Amino acid sequence: MTRYPTDQRRRDLATIHMVKKHLGMDDAAYRDILWSVARVRSSSELDQAGRSK
Repeated sequence: MTRYPTDQRRRDLATIHMVKKHLGMDDAAYRDILWSVARVRSSSELDQAGRSK
Protein backbone atom coordinates (compact mmCIF):
# COMPACT_ATOMS: atom_id res chain seq x y z
CA MET A 1 0.00 0.00 0.00
CA THR A 2 1.35 3.42 -0.91
CA ARG A 3 1.66 6.18 1.63
CA TYR A 4 1.85 8.89 -1.03
CA PRO A 5 -1.43 10.68 -0.20
CA THR A 6 -0.52 10.96 3.49
CA ASP A 7 3.06 12.01 2.73
CA GLN A 8 1.86 14.55 0.16
CA ARG A 9 -0.67 15.97 2.61
CA ARG A 10 2.05 16.34 5.24
CA ARG A 11 4.34 18.12 2.75
CA ASP A 12 1.51 20.41 1.61
CA LEU A 13 0.66 21.40 5.18
CA ALA A 14 4.33 21.99 6.00
CA THR A 15 4.63 24.28 2.97
CA ILE A 16 1.50 26.20 3.97
CA HIS A 17 2.88 26.75 7.48
CA MET A 18 6.32 27.77 6.18
CA VAL A 19 4.71 30.40 3.94
CA LYS A 20 2.59 31.64 6.85
CA LYS A 21 5.72 32.07 8.95
CA HIS A 22 7.70 33.64 6.09
CA LEU A 23 4.96 36.22 5.55
CA GLY A 24 4.80 36.94 9.29
CA MET A 25 1.06 36.33 9.41
CA ASP A 26 -0.70 36.32 12.75
CA ASP A 27 -3.14 33.52 13.48
CA ALA A 28 -6.28 35.60 12.91
CA ALA A 29 -5.17 36.77 9.45
CA TYR A 30 -4.10 33.25 8.52
CA ARG A 31 -7.46 31.79 9.49
CA ASP A 32 -9.31 34.57 7.68
CA ILE A 33 -7.42 33.71 4.48
CA LEU A 34 -8.14 30.01 4.94
CA TRP A 35 -11.81 30.86 5.30
CA SER A 36 -11.96 33.17 2.28
CA VAL A 37 -10.13 30.72 0.02
CA ALA A 38 -11.35 27.30 1.17
CA ARG A 39 -14.12 27.86 3.73
CA VAL A 40 -12.16 26.20 6.55
CA ARG A 41 -10.65 27.67 9.73
CA SER A 42 -7.75 25.22 10.03
CA SER A 43 -5.34 23.82 7.47
CA SER A 44 -5.99 20.35 8.89
CA GLU A 45 -9.51 20.63 7.43
CA LEU A 46 -8.23 21.25 3.90
CA ASP A 47 -8.79 18.55 1.32
CA GLN A 48 -6.47 18.10 -1.65
CA ALA A 49 -8.29 20.72 -3.72
CA GLY A 50 -8.12 23.22 -0.86
CA ARG A 51 -4.41 22.65 -0.34
CA SER A 52 -3.73 23.33 -4.01
CA LYS A 53 -5.49 26.74 -4.08
